[in-house]
Amino acid sequence: MYEAQKDLHTSIDQNIDKSLSENDIHSPEARHILEERTKSFAQIEEVEGVSDYQEYIRFRLGDKEHYGIAYPYLAEIVESTHLTFVPTTPDFIAGVINLRSKIIPVIDLKKFFHVTTTTESDSYWIVIVHEGARILGMLVDEVLNNERYAVEKLSPALPSKAVSNLEYVQGIYEGKTTVLNVSVLLNDAVLKNMNEGVSL
Repeated sequence: MYEAQKDLHTSIDQNIDKSLSENDIHSPEARHILEERTKSFAQIEEVEGVSDYQEYIRFRLGDKEHYGIAYPYLAEIVESTHLTFVPTTPDFIAGVINLRSKIIPVIDLKKFFHVTTTTESDSYWIVIVHEGARILGMLVDEVLNNERYAVEKLSPALPSKAVSNLEYVQGIYEGKTTVLNVSVLLNDAVLKNMNEGVSL
């Protein structure tokens, strides 16, 4: 998007003198050229004013809730694999998976964040995240796409039916995507113990 805006700006600069010389400054054509240049400047300044972008993977929980995880934490995405139930664990623990001889605990993010749904499906994805030696699988309904967010434009999460356990939320992007604080999540006492083998 930024390069496209720069190209637009360059194109307008290259043609503005010629166009204005061919058209009266008060003509509709001249006004349109000046308006486009003003818009281009505003868009470029807005992008250049953002100092920190972060790529992230966006996924769906429940019927329509969108969540995101920053790419530095993303290890792998696995589609519908066998889950082994672990007794005497909290209900948000979906189980464990054996991925290339490595046992990985998996949490059900819908239960963890109290996301309600009106439909059930046997299809799911496991988003595997890590930080250092800690690794965790997250059960999600659908992986949507890759995007990026401006870190300073994340809005603070507020308690609502759609968002709970706010300490695990980094912020809300554009009012519709809940960006998770994976580092805090991986250091949750229960999940940390599972990674260290205490609960297994």
